[in-house]
Amino acid sequence: DSGVTITPSGTAPYSWAIGDLAPEQGGTITLTAQVRADSTTTSLTNTARISTADRESNSSNNDAAVTTTSCLPTIMVTNDGDSGTGTLRQALADVCTGGIVGFSRAMTVTLASALEITRPMTLSGSGLSIALDGAGTSPVLIVGGDISPVLLDSLMITDGRASGWNQAGGVTTRGGSHVTIRDSRIVGNDGGDEGMGGLHNEGTVTVERSTISDNRATWAEGGGLSNWSTMTIRNSTIANNQATGSGGIYSEGPLTIINSTISGNRATQWGAGAIYSRDHLRITQSTIVNNRSVLLLYEDDGYLDGYGGALYLRGGELTIERSIVAGNWHVGLDGTTTVADDCYLPPDDGEVTPAVVNDGGHNLVGNGGGCPTASGTTKSVDPGSVLTTLLEPLADNGGPTETHAVRNDSPALDGVWSATDAPTCDSADQRGWSRGDWCDIGAFEVTLTDTHFISRTLVAPGLYTFGPTQVLMEVTEMGTCQGISVEWRQGSHPTHPASNIIGTHYWHIEPLGCTDGFTVNLTLPQSRPLPEEARLCRLDTSFNLWECAASSYTATTVTLNGVSNFSDWAIGEDVPLAAGLAAFEATGEGGVVYLAWETVSESDNLGFNLLRGTSSDGPETQLNDALIDSQAPGSADGASYDWVDANVEGGVTYYYWLETISFSGATERHGPVSAAIQVPTSIELGAFSASPAAAPMWGLIALTCAMLVSGLYWRRR
Repeated sequence: DSGVTITPSGTAPYSWAIGDLAPEQGGTITLTAQVRADSTTTSLTNTARISTADRESNSSNNDAAVTTTSCLPTIMVTNDGDSGTGTLRQALADVCTGGIVGFSRAMTVTLASALEITRPMTLSGSGLSIALDGAGTSPVLIVGGDISPVLLDSLMITDGRASGWNQAGGVTTRGGSHVTIRDSRIVGNDGGDEGMGGLHNEGTVTVERSTISDNRATWAEGGGLSNWSTMTIRNSTIANNQATGSGGIYSEGPLTIINSTISGNRATQWGAGAIYSRDHLRITQSTIVNNRSVLLLYEDDGYLDGYGGALYLRGGELTIERSIVAGNWHVGLDGTTTVADDCYLPPDDGEVTPAVVNDGGHNLVGNGGGCPTASGTTKSVDPGSVLTTLLEPLADNGGPTETHAVRNDSPALDGVWSATDAPTCDSADQRGWSRGDWCDIGAFEVTLTDTHFISRTLVAPGLYTFGPTQVLMEVTEMGTCQGISVEWRQGSHPTHPASNIIGTHYWHIEPLGCTDGFTVNLTLPQSRPLPEEARLCRLDTSFNLWECAASSYTATTVTLNGVSNFSDWAIGEDVPLAAGLAAFEATGEGGVVYLAWETVSESDNLGFNLLRGTSSDGPETQLNDALIDSQAPGSADGASYDWVDANVEGGVTYYYWLETISFSGATERHGPVSAAIQVPTSIELGAFSASPAAAPMWGLIALTCAMLVSGLYWRRR
């Protein structure tokens, strides 16, 4: 029978009768031992003996000793030694196919020889600090051929040294294997006399959320890693590796790089500081900067090698999209001169067909004939300013790996966006932080966790975006403006809250050097269920009041056109008018301006403010010292009001705004209306005389003028 389970009872030995066998009949018996998950047993040895009740004369058939092997589905490493009970080496030998090897505590396992993985499994140091150390004398880990799948999780692979030409000091994967390296670090390994540095792949490998750095290959290609088959690198950093050729990556098979950083790698004698590719290479939303190669002249045939500070494309095909390849260099034959060199296509010499280059768009490229040229959405950048104006140096910016943060006002900021073309970005950046609708070029996305402040230099009228603040401006008139800064601020406005301001944040927008003729159409994000209810509200700091209006709406934005004044902005909504206004007029006559307004209702009206300016851009002063009280507060009836502005000059046009104030403090501004004061062009004198009695008359005139200046007349409608 098959599928029989023997449940132990008592102590060993255990017996099991399989029934009668016919003469000459044989068979195979497989015993599989399973250990409880809470068992402290870390190894198991089974010894089986088969015997017969009816013994034959041929005694050799009567008894048979059978050696069986057993496995454990989960093993915890308890011993940090190289070999013996409880060690990692023993666990790799004892774990079942598809099993898990973990660690009971943080440890460094120092090895005398390479560890070998011979069956599918997971080797995990998750939640602990686990280092596998080759002690500078041995490769660290080798995955055998046709082993699939294998997961290497949360490990540090360090100080390994290759002992052959087709292996790495760190990790080697043989043909037919499928290996995922996740949340790990392959650091400080050496290729020895002829091997590779950190990782050598002959199967199929995926590297996720990992770092491969500071590895060396002295006499081989691929200081960081070599790929002879198929490899995908995602959300990872390949940095500061060194090799005779191909300091970062040497690839002879399909290689895909997504949301990753390749930086600071060096080739010391021949080409490709970052990547030497002989097959298909696809680079998506990644950053490749600050890599370097060295020119070398072969004296026997005069061949000059060492081009490709970043990419050396020897055949195959390159597709690059939403990525930065800039600020990479090669060192000249004099050993000191550096030349910007991002992508190199070797000439067709009859043996090599140059690589096909596909521009996926929205790239930033530096100098190199093999890169996509600046056209359409792909832009060129100054290679000398990559780490001064484009990106920050490589650093811990959060997430599992180091990255190059995007600088304020960088062309990479919101670079994957345009009014007519908005391709789909990866949902998160290399760190795992969400990308917005206007995603950044390269592996890093600026978020509100990184900064609340974005500044933009204005170079011409057009559309400008402000990163994680989600502010969009269409500059219609530049005037003298040099730039704009936007700061996203959390919470309700601390000084001037209003009942119609909604949301939990606001924006402080400040123009830089804008003194005249500057106009924008401003768009802010909003999430109102009914977008037509939303308004853009600006805080008028002169009078500590919010002005709200809108020109257009979408489900996620609200826009106000013709904005020329900035301060604090928020999303607001319509509120019932404090007063229904029927008329508001200004008339210049006799050296003064007469203002009159009429309401049809004042159901929520506390009073009014009168504001004046010398242009339609906005008010400059408030005419009334105290609130002009409503004459019908809380009433459905209206009233008529008059005001005389005598503090005016001839030849000037004045603009007036009327502000209604509700009982809750909400404001609604009306206007402007305007009036001009004429300058007399001539004086006709009919008679002139002087008399002491005239003084009282002049006093009466002055008194009358004073009454006019302060006079406010109203009448009930």
